[in-house]
Amino acid sequence: MPSASEPLKIPPHDAEAERSVLGALLIDSSAMNLVAEFLKAEYFYDPANKLIYSSMLSLFEKQQPIDVVTLQDALNKQGALKKAGGKTYLADLINTVPSSAYVEHYGQIVKNHYVKRKLIDMSSRLVEKSFDTRGDVKELLDQAEVEIFSLSQQHLHRDFVELK
Repeated sequence: MPSASEPLKIPPHDAEAERSVLGALLIDSSAMNLVAEFLKAEYFYDPANKLIYSSMLSLFEKQQPIDVVTLQDALNKQGALKKAGGKTYLADLINTVPSSAYVEHYGQIVKNHYVKRKLIDMSSRLVEKSFDTRGDVKELLDQAEVEIFSLSQQHLHRDFVELK
């Protein structure tokens, strides 16, 4: 537990970049073509933003328009509108960013922070296992290598979203 003088460490994330991705997609839903390949909902730190992006992806996959009205409807049907910040938050997202021109850049920022959070989680587990005197060093090294390689492959890999 951190001492009073030691600040609480918040996992890496960029709330502005997350809102900017969402705002850019609300301004120009065709920008989804630019980020859907590499940006997953789980990459968002803020649970509300995660819900919103997940709904946007769902609308995109169904080839439905992505705007405040359709998004609000989709979240409402899931019973998640309130968890996603409500109508006001959705409307405010449009004012977060002036255009959709840099949506890929914002998406990469969100993804990079996710990778850092994953590295922190992975490292914490490895530290715990390293303190366990019963553990086999070769197994520990193999596991660390597999996990880091898997994360680096995932970071480099671009997913293709199948249009239905």
